This record gives sequence, C-alpha cells and structure tokens, in this order.
Amino acid sequence: MAGNLQLLGTVATAVVFIVWCHRVRTNADVFAQDVCTRSPGWAIGAWFIPVGNLWLPFSIAREIRTASAQTTPDGSWRKVSHAPIRAWWTAWVAALLVNRFGSTMEKNATTPDALQRAADVVVLADALNLAAAALAVLFVRKLTAMQDLKATHGPVAAV
Repeated sequence: MAGNLQLLGTVATAVVFIVWCHRVRTNADVFAQDVCTRSPGWAIGAWFIPVGNLWLPFSIAREIRTASAQTTPDGSWRKVSHAPIRAWWTAWVAALLVNRFGSTMEKNATTPDALQRAADVVVLADALNLAAAALAVLFVRKLTAMQDLKATHGPVAAV
C-alpha cells in the first residue's frame, strides 16, 4: 500500500513538474531567443526518451536558467551558477540507479539476510529521492523567482 501511494504521489508530482518545465522553457524564449537549443516541446518529451532522459532534461534546465538570468547594465550576461541544477540532477539520477540496484537485489534475494540488504538499499534510494525532491523544490522556486523578476522588472533589474 505504501509503495502504491508513493507511486501515485510521484506520478502526480511528475506531471505538475513537467508542465512547469514546459512553461518556464516557453518563457525562456521570450527572455532570450538564442540561448535554448531545443524547442519548448522538448521540455516535455525529453523526460520520455529512454537513456536520453538521464541528461536531456538537465541540459534543457541549464539553458532555461541561463536564459532567465538578468543581464548587466551594459547588456552582457550575468554568470549564473548551475550548482543547484547539478545537485538536484545528481541526487535524482543516483536515486534512480540505487533504486534499480535495490530492486534487482530484492528479486534475486533467496534468504532473509539478502532481503534485508535489498530493503536497506531501497531505503537509501528513497532517501536520495527525498533529497532530490527538496533540491528540485529549491530549483523551481529560484528559477520561478528569476523569471518573475525578469518579467516584471526587465532584463537589467538588480539581482
């Protein structure tokens, strides 16, 4: 039951997050048309490409963050740190890999000890998922604030 509730929560959150990704990607074209190399549709589709979903959404997120950055008064780009995106993405991919490893261990477990070790690995994956979720919330809040500032105050507002 807990696993089903977790799956339901994950799917609901993923839908909302992907819709948000499309929206901020569309906004990025308004702010800087030449920064993003993929169309807004890729902000949705990239998540569904096997293997490509391990780096394409990350690449798109970096471009969106760059396009959403304020410019300096002379028109040059302000440098924005991609550390928040890297931290979120690293935690998320690590959670996927550890979860896959734990699931494989669970399928192959033939003793109670082996089953316990598999459960421990799955708990680690859940902890990584929680960390990734917290980092994603920070990323969403910061990027939304960056886009709001740029939309309401123009490209050279004080940051």
